[in-house]
Amino acid sequence: MGLSASQARLLSITARLSDNELRSQTITTAKMSLASKTSEASSAYLDALNQTQLMFSTYDADGNKTLQKLTGTSLTEYGSLKNQYGIINTDGQIMVSETDANNYLESATMGEFLEKYGVAKVEDQEKDNPAYIDKATSIWGSDWKNWVTNG
Repeated sequence: MGLSASQARLLSITARLSDNELRSQTITTAKMSLASKTSEASSAYLDALNQTQLMFSTYDADGNKTLQKLTGTSLTEYGSLKNQYGIINTDGQIMVSETDANNYLESATMGEFLEKYGVAKVEDQEKDNPAYIDKATSIWGSDWKNWVTNG
């Protein structure tokens, strides 16, 4: 009787182990299925986002409404009949084109800067560019204007 009782106990423990392993496999399979479905849903969502096209409406020179893709360039570029916006980063710096940045750094006054774009030069309203003054002062010293104007 002792032998059959221990055999019954062994069979019971073995059955419980097998049942626990089966449940573990079932849970693992469910997790894998859920991960696969989550990945598919994420892919579908990203595909939908990629197909979404944001458009920006503006007006051409004749006053006709036009639609164009919404990009940083479309917001910041100049148009005679459109609002020109600036894009500012978290540091408070405004995004400008590389050409505008170079023209600004190469200009000592607002008149010089505007002249690079073909805008009429304003002789009596020029204001010195502080960044240019700082750079010129560090190169030529406090009498930098004499060096620049050959005076």
